[in-house]
Amino acid sequence: MNDLMAVDVLLHPDDSMIALAKQVNARMLTSVPAPTGFALDEHHQPHITTLQRYVRTAALDQVYAAIDGVVASVDLMTGR
Repeated sequence: MNDLMAVDVLLHPDDSMIALAKQVNARMLTSVPAPTGFALDEHHQPHITTLQRYVRTAALDQVYAAIDGVVASVDLMTGR
């Protein structure tokens, strides 16, 4: 079997979105308490996952290059 690596590409929201996520999370925990719900903390941060998959370890350089190409082609402030 080929060696595989888990890859998770994500975007970190700005401070205003993080503050809103924390407010919504606190409200959610009143109706969905632990262990089903989870509090945002140093191990659980708000983010937007754009890609999550396994790739062959030997192809990681190609994956990084593809991600760099996409990031360079998009204005992350406007999404265009």
